[in-house]
Amino acid sequence: MPPPARRHTRADAGVGGAPHPDTGGRSSDDETRVRVRDCTVDGVAPTYLGRAWRAYARVIFYRTDMSNVVVREGWDAWNYKGSESTLTMAEAECTGQGANRTGRVPWSKTLTGDELAKFVSVSYVSADGWLNAQPH
Repeated sequence: MPPPARRHTRADAGVGGAPHPDTGGRSSDDETRVRVRDCTVDGVAPTYLGRAWRAYARVIFYRTDMSNVVVREGWDAWNYKGSESTLTMAEAECTGQGANRTGRVPWSKTLTGDELAKFVSVSYVSADGWLNAQPH
């Protein structure tokens, strides 16, 4: 029997050419975000989980299995060094060697239960539950 398929998200070149999510910007009151949920981060070259392309970039990795390709720092402020307080880069309930948060950048966020619930909800695209009913 073949191994299970790995699910990945839209990605852009990261450290060493490895993929990571495009962490586009938003305004300070915008509710948009990149959410990576129930996926796998793996590969052959070291990678960041994301980098800020604009101020107010927001990325949340949730219940994601991360291999050892994730760099210790996890995140890169890129052109927004010095403005990290505007960024929301977070991980919650992740597993694997790359999920060890020791050494992460100090400005990465730890979300409260209420914040996490808001970010991982799919109600805005799946009010009738069709998305959660899909096979995994």
